Amino acid sequence: MNGAVRAVVRMGIYVGAKVYFIHEGYQGMVDGGDYIKEATWESVSSVLQVGGTVIGSARCKEFRTHEGRLKAAHNLVHRRITYLCVIGGDGSLTGANLFREEWSDLLNELLEQGLIDEEAARSNSELHIVGMVGSIDNDFCGTDMTIGTDSALHRIIEVVDAIMTTAQSHQRTFVLEVMGRHCGYLALVSALACGADWVFIPEMPPEDGWEDNMCLKLSENRADKKRLNIIIVAEGAIDSHNKAITPDYIKDLVVSRLGFDTRVTILGHVQRGGTPSAFDRILASRMGVEAVLALLEASTNTPACVVSLVGNQAVRLPLMECVQMTQEVQKAMDEKKFDEAVRLRGRSFENNLSTYRLLASQTARSELPNSSFNVAVMNVGAPAAGMNAAVRSAVRVGITEGHKMFAVSDGFEGFYKGQVKEIKWGDVGGWTGQGGSLLGTKRTLPAKHLDEIAEQMRIHNINALLVIGGFEAYVGLLELSSARDKYAEFCVPMVMIPATVSNNIPGSDLSIGSDTALNAITDTCDRIKQSASGTKRRVFIIETMGGYCGYLATVGGLAAGADTVYIYEEPFDIRDLQANVEHLTQKMKTSIQRGLVLRNENCNENFTTDFIYQLYSEEGRGVFDCRKNILGHMQQGGAPSPFDRNFGTKVAAKAIQWITRTLKESYKQGRVFTNSEDTACLLGMRRRAMLFQPVVQLREETDFVHRIPKEQWWLKLRPLMKILAKYKTSYDVSDAGQLEHVTRGLDGVFPARSDDLCCASCSAPLQPEDGHDMCPPCLGVDHLREVLSDHACSNCSILPRAVRLAQLSSVEQPVASVQQDPLALGQGAASTKRSAEDSPLVSGRRAKRRGPLGLSTRVDQLSTELAQMKALLQSLRADGGRGETSPPEQGGSSQCEDDAISVAASGTFFRESFPELGSRTSGSGSGASQGGAGEPVSAAIKTALGRLQLDVPLAQHAPSSAFFRRRDAEAAFVIPPSAEYVQELHA
Repeated sequence: MNGAVRAVVRMGIYVGAKVYFIHEGYQGMVDGGDYIKEATWESVSSVLQVGGTVIGSARCKEFRTHEGRLKAAHNLVHRRITYLCVIGGDGSLTGANLFREEWSDLLNELLEQGLIDEEAARSNSELHIVGMVGSIDNDFCGTDMTIGTDSALHRIIEVVDAIMTTAQSHQRTFVLEVMGRHCGYLALVSALACGADWVFIPEMPPEDGWEDNMCLKLSENRADKKRLNIIIVAEGAIDSHNKAITPDYIKDLVVSRLGFDTRVTILGHVQRGGTPSAFDRILASRMGVEAVLALLEASTNTPACVVSLVGNQAVRLPLMECVQMTQEVQKAMDEKKFDEAVRLRGRSFENNLSTYRLLASQTARSELPNSSFNVAVMNVGAPAAGMNAAVRSAVRVGITEGHKMFAVSDGFEGFYKGQVKEIKWGDVGGWTGQGGSLLGTKRTLPAKHLDEIAEQMRIHNINALLVIGGFEAYVGLLELSSARDKYAEFCVPMVMIPATVSNNIPGSDLSIGSDTALNAITDTCDRIKQSASGTKRRVFIIETMGGYCGYLATVGGLAAGADTVYIYEEPFDIRDLQANVEHLTQKMKTSIQRGLVLRNENCNENFTTDFIYQLYSEEGRGVFDCRKNILGHMQQGGAPSPFDRNFGTKVAAKAIQWITRTLKESYKQGRVFTNSEDTACLLGMRRRAMLFQPVVQLREETDFVHRIPKEQWWLKLRPLMKILAKYKTSYDVSDAGQLEHVTRGLDGVFPARSDDLCCASCSAPLQPEDGHDMCPPCLGVDHLREVLSDHACSNCSILPRAVRLAQLSSVEQPVASVQQDPLALGQGAASTKRSAEDSPLVSGRRAKRRGPLGLSTRVDQLSTELAQMKALLQSLRADGGRGETSPPEQGGSSQCEDDAISVAASGTFFRESFPELGSRTSGSGSGASQGGAGEPVSAAIKTALGRLQLDVPLAQHAPSSAFFRRRDAEAAFVIPPSAEYVQELHA
């Protein structure tokens, strides 16, 4: 929670708000006085690594009464507080929503009692509320993960790993009780993460006779020479008759029936304590900033919302919809509709449960599907924590699917040397919690050994290949797929799972192993900073791994509270170094005692760690001293984090299921043969979905020289990190969450769908950016026609007609004269003029690599999209008819043309910030020849429209998916720092 408190305070100060702490929760709001204090920047220094909450939390019976809420309203009005950020569970958030609904009546009552005057009532007439869910149980519907859950999983897995050593030594059975009175998430995920033999959760009561089945499984495991048994019980576990299942009952059962030496461990409040994990710190920081943005964008008609995480994307959901869904889960459980309760928990919970069922017990051979396919599994590249969990999951799911599984040792090097052997169910027992790669892994690429690898695939009759690894695995799969024309043996389904601490694989936001490395960096930074406690002011220079990818340095810096992070993707020079030193020197002259600077190992060949250390030491002389640390390969070692274990387990299971489907589709005339692009894929997380992407198509997204993707999502976190470190910068809100709805429908999505996305009507696959739960053809042209009118769809990328045309006219002006609302919504915020120094953060090296963002150079891309638009707009004549519309004339104008222009300006290729759209650039190509240098945005679009007269093939009358993507136009602006914030920095 402290990470969220820190982010809210510093982001609030950044935008010019006065931020207050309300200590002891609603009790402090009711009591007022010293419980409500103004927060400063320094108030939240050094709290990121502290567990619990520094502002306190308490249950308040008085707030449940009308009189208590009246006192709370008086205390808020007295301090002119009209924006409230609440961090808590569904009870706290429900109370906040009730408080907001009663706000007007409470003000009137205070006015009648003479406690406030009319001016106070008028200036505080609206109360805006946003919630962040803080709960270790992860029992709140609408989010994949709540703040605190990952840290609780860390505590559980640490205990389980410690128990496993003694249990294995003494051949014992351990029964562990974890928290989860109404939700079994902690028990389920920890069972997945440690490979537990049995798990009891409230949402999945065991069937009658479970005692016999459990004892039979435990005895079979012992017969297979397994020396320990782990049983995990959620504290709210029940049987099918709503009778509680307790750890003591399970212990007595095992002892009486099997005679096994059994122990019970109840973790209790250990799960709530300890240092927050890296994931929780990053989640809390992102959610805190998102909460401030949601508050500032709130209007009278905006419902109270809760900030949630879906996949890797922040979303905003109506608070009461989430609360209602959460209450429906309990209602379904009370009515013994357990399947319905699991479904209501969300797609993430469902996938965890189905994956555990696949891996928990071995299916009898007679019940296995009839399959004659051989599937090989291998690790390639540097070892990463979580690889073994992925291999275990792949082997066991493959055996469950009826395949014969083969393990390849030492990557492609072992493959061509013939180090291939069959691997059985029991061979991967206990692999989940072990770091490194038990199969062995090498960086060798296959290009020089294709003949030998093809021979080994022929000898062992390998019908499919699963590659788990880093950038070498990606390049190796590209080489194998490119050789399909020459080698028929490679014409089989092949899929890669990213596993590297560097997280530098294109096509995936996250990689197996990166979370463990981040926790290693965060823990080390915490200890290093603590080493200076009580001494004089000190700055630490720390070097991280990652090659040319700055993910570990940036995200690790965000989690550890770094002051500066140097990476390759954001070039810097000696002037930047000098500015950073001066900035840190000024901070050190205040109450700040310690500084933290992270450097990616390949960020700059000249500005080495030693150089930066010497520079800071010299320039900070008399103010602070310096120390340097190179973390090295400790970032690759250690036991996998719960996230990496769970992530590796689930993605490997999904990959094997894809292999099974693809094998069946490509099995013809007695053999497997497929050479299409979509059968050599990379399985990765993109925003809110797990997607299979052909590796050939990812080639264009890759910088092979530096072994990084050309576009990396985490670069958007860097302004956030700088703001939290008190730098003057602009915050890009293009990735900010949009208000969605929990229920499925034409104009809403179910946000917990973080895995397979498909059309609710025809089951066609959807993209993670799609704003609907139906595909464009099913939505139909009628929906587009409705959207193009002033009746906009909240989930489409197309804005209302009046807004589109107004924005289009505003970007005709030069950049320097564009007046913008800092929140791009105009909700009571003063307009501010952008300056060059307030522009969005753009990497210089990336800009050089991609070239200028001129509109003229994009005419070719735009023409294709507008060709589809022309077909759609044929029915949108100015008179409202549905007849044919002639192509737009180059110099003319019509409603049809204006709609096409304005749609294009808010569509796929033009969702960058509007100042860039309005910039005057000299392009090239056919568009440039007609429009010339300096053409504004509409000229470029009209040029593309004009080309539609030149035999450009029209698309079918089906809506282009580009225009049914989630609306980003409101978030296309950046938020500059407030004047007060800048003045404080200058002071």
